[in-house]
Amino acid sequence: MLSRRFRVAALVLGGSGCTLVPGDPDADPDASTGTTDSGSSASDPGEPPPEPNGTTTGLSTTSTEGGATDEPVDEPGDATVLGEALTVDLAGLPFEPLSLEIGDFDGDGVLDLLITGTADGAVRSATLLGHGDGTFAAPLDNGMVACSAYPVVGRLSDDVRDDVLIAGCNGEYLATLVANPDATLVPWAPWPQVYGSGARSAIVGDFEGDGDNDVVMVAVQALPDGDAWISLFESNGGTGFWGGGGLGLGPIAQSGFEPNRLVAGHFDGDDVLDVALTDQGHDIARWFGVPGGFAFGLELGVELDPWSTLVGDLDGDGVDELVVTSYLESSLQVLANDGSGEFTPTGPLALAHAPYDAALADLDGDGLVDLVTVDDSEAAVRWLSGDGSGGLGPGQLRALPSPAIRVHAADLDGDGHADLAAATFAADSVSVILSGP
Repeated sequence: MLSRRFRVAALVLGGSGCTLVPGDPDADPDASTGTTDSGSSASDPGEPPPEPNGTTTGLSTTSTEGGATDEPVDEPGDATVLGEALTVDLAGLPFEPLSLEIGDFDGDGVLDLLITGTADGAVRSATLLGHGDGTFAAPLDNGMVACSAYPVVGRLSDDVRDDVLIAGCNGEYLATLVANPDATLVPWAPWPQVYGSGARSAIVGDFEGDGDNDVVMVAVQALPDGDAWISLFESNGGTGFWGGGGLGLGPIAQSGFEPNRLVAGHFDGDDVLDVALTDQGHDIARWFGVPGGFAFGLELGVELDPWSTLVGDLDGDGVDELVVTSYLESSLQVLANDGSGEFTPTGPLALAHAPYDAALADLDGDGLVDLVTVDDSEAAVRWLSGDGSGGLGPGQLRALPSPAIRVHAADLDGDGHADLAAATFAADSVSVILSGP
């Protein structure tokens, strides 16, 4: 078995730290990830395991035998969980929409829609306030000033509204925009300009376990011989950043791993969030969260051409599994977690479509995590029901007015069940699909 090694140095910053800028994803609407809540493996014995501070570590490879199943697992069954698609009209937007995010931007406890795009070379954005029943108000110009149309949404300040991280217009600084009670977005004065470049993906989550959200970013510099790294910037009680930890992944030319997507979850059963990185077209790697940073990297050896990675507890044991989708191969693979963060890839599953974007959520209220996907060339959303043991079975197909490039799963009508919002921008709309048992 071939192994790929990373030499990892954990750096704990003191005082005010620096950070990275999430740049525009290249033809990929999910390259920046929003807020998070929360078999056997073989490793190369030639290098000693790292100390808890992560000074050095190896990134080894795991794999299983077998190829993708022949029969698509997403052929529609008899389930009737998904309602008909409801249209949220975007025809009056004064810009071309490119991204769709969800958050509570006015602090009323109801989820809203954030649409961002471009007009005449400038980034424009609008917020559609939710009514709490799955319908939304007309688009409101939220005043966003940025040079990226792909924001990261999360609660960063100490109020009850969701905020936005986005690339600033100088190309090297992160713009932090906080939401006002009227859902307009303004620069956050308490946050200093924070330097960084080369960022590929960012996520907002409570990585310290102290009740307020932090920021983690993955960046790559100066290809083809540059370094990759993960940076953690810890929140100072929702009023700014403390210096955080950094994890250098080493030169890409040596490691062969070029991360461009980042997700977080609980992989090893402790209270600290861990991370998984995707090198699209190559492999997935995970790192455990440790105080002030990350350590114990492991490349997981998926058997498909990975496009995106999703995190969810598919078997109900309290730790998260990984679901890896392949857009080019029309397939997916579940990475089963043994409870300690050791992942075993199950056999790849063939799909009847190419999953451009996907989300995990309990759509039918049975307490089990399901999968929804959209294909940017198929005017439909597909639901695969979870079986509670890590498997995904037949589900349902629901027609959309156009293909979608983004799908979110969240409770849009307040009934306690996850609903769907799909970016059907080719039809000048967002499609909302309400679900229920």
